[in-house]
Amino acid sequence: NYTAFVAFGLGPNAVANGGEQRRSLNDIIKEAHNPEAEKIKTEIDSLKKERSAIISKIKDLRRRISYKEAELAALSKLLEMKKSTSKFDSKRIGYLKHMKRTLEFKISTEASSLADEKELVRKINQIDAELDEAFSFVRLERKIDLMKKDIEAYSESLSKYNAEIGEKDGKIDSLYT
Repeated sequence: NYTAFVAFGLGPNAVANGGEQRRSLNDIIKEAHNPEAEKIKTEIDSLKKERSAIISKIKDLRRRISYKEAELAALSKLLEMKKSTSKFDSKRIGYLKHMKRTLEFKISTEASSLADEKELVRKINQIDAELDEAFSFVRLERKIDLMKKDIEAYSESLSKYNAEIGEKDGKIDSLYT
């Protein structure tokens, strides 16, 4: 039975369809010479192309969101670990800045011995180290906040694109009916 179909130039699909070879939508439209059907077909094709572009944007956004979430989790752990091992206090930053300015003013305006001046410079360096540590906490907290905002913005874009996909699907479905 199969060989008879092959002899007539029909493929294996024709065997399953009872002798009729399945034709594509493009072939049917071309044979019909129906300009309205061709117009609908081009609309469907353009909508599918737009839908495909949106899907690639969604994939990219999902990848970015997962990357940002992983980075956020790592930074949050780092911040918690630093806070548990350090004596960080955000109110202390202002005090340290004031102390540094006071000591620098003392060095520049008061006459003192070399040993006293070296002691003031040592204290300033110690305060600088404490300020650097305090600012690292502030920078980490700021970076975590920015990442949360990025994730939120990406999620909003993702929901917008999902709505657009639903809209395109609705248009495509209406064109098929």
